[in-house]
Amino acid sequence: TVLGGNVPQLNGCYLKANGTGFIGGTTGHLSTVSSAAVATTITLSGMSGNAQVNGFDFTDANRGVFVGRNSSSEAIAYTTTNGGTTWTQAGT
Repeated sequence: TVLGGNVPQLNGCYLKANGTGFIGGTTGHLSTVSSAAVATTITLSGMSGNAQVNGFDFTDANRGVFVGRNSSSEAIAYTTTNGGTTWTQAGT
């Protein structure tokens, strides 16, 4: 599979103009997908177990956000300023 594993439910995806995409779902799954259809799983603190990635948005090629719920079912957001190479939990 393009995800390299099982994702029980796909909740959000975003495709940037350069061909890089982001996909996320239940179990805190977050992956990048390149234009060559290579998927890389991203592991983030607080995004495991029953965590969910629900949606993505980018304001430009570098600045983006995704929202969801952490493993305690609390609303959570992560931001990036480098096109999704690294993600930082908002509000911490």
